[in-house]
Amino acid sequence: MPSINPNNIDSTPIGPNSPGPIGPRGLVGATGPQGPTGPQGIQGPQGPLGGAGNIVARRTINTSGTFSIATTDHIIYVDTTAGPVTLTLPVHGTTDMIIEIIDIGGNFGVNNCTLARNGGTGTIGGLASNYILEAPWQVVKIASDTVSAWWFHV
Repeated sequence: MPSINPNNIDSTPIGPNSPGPIGPRGLVGATGPQGPTGPQGIQGPQGPLGGAGNIVARRTINTSGTFSIATTDHIIYVDTTAGPVTLTLPVHGTTDMIIEIIDIGGNFGVNNCTLARNGGTGTIGGLASNYILEAPWQVVKIASDTVSAWWFHV
């Protein structure tokens, strides 16, 4: 009986027609086609919350009197039906801002709205005096130059 080697390969020749040794390995074949795409993975975690956007501060004044415009005010609706209104501008040079003032009652022609310089210093529209809004339904934008003046923004 033929002997069996430890690798379980019969190395004993059987006869004249017995197979010879194993030849060298052949060439590697071409790569096959790509398989189908797998299923989509699970959704990742939500990203961090974004920062705060610009908030436009609006204020409505519908009583007569003197009011100070805050550095956070951007749009001021004014109704002078009850009487004249004076709006004191913020100190020039403290902030870079644009303020819009709107006559929502159509009464600036009857009861004026005065833009007052803060502390009587600086200029409004190039003049060293307060500025009177007196046209009905008037809308005015005024911008600070952060130095010493308020300029009309047309």
